Amino acid sequence: MLAKSPHTALYIEGRQDVNAHSSWNRQERRRRVRTPLHLPVFFFPSEHREAVESTTQDLSSSGFYCVSPVPFPVNELASCYIKIPIYQPDRTEQTLALKCQLRVVRVEFLGDAEYGVGCEIEDYCFIKPVENEQAA
Repeated sequence: MLAKSPHTALYIEGRQDVNAHSSWNRQERRRRVRTPLHLPVFFFPSEHREAVESTTQDLSSSGFYCVSPVPFPVNELASCYIKIPIYQPDRTEQTLALKCQLRVVRVEFLGDAEYGVGCEIEDYCFIKPVENEQAA
């Protein structure tokens, strides 16, 4: 993991650049633009483990990055639900669920029992809006 220091040493093509900024000079590998967006996400790993609640940090049409309390194995296939708030004038607080089939492509330890998890969405569908239980 790279430290958040302006003097982070990066190794690029066999040479060390000691003046590189950690995330600014890394070559961008993503094919889609990511939008910073904090949404609840519920993972259902392929192994019969319990669901894991997380929060997205950014999202694109092909994947997302989230912070999780547990690490996932790289290349693990899983499903998840991302809760997306929607607004309709005749109803109060609804959410739309985005059900995704995904592959874990990156995991990094962030400290304090948190892990950064990069996921590539392989397939998805929207699930009918669910009204808040307190709504009339």
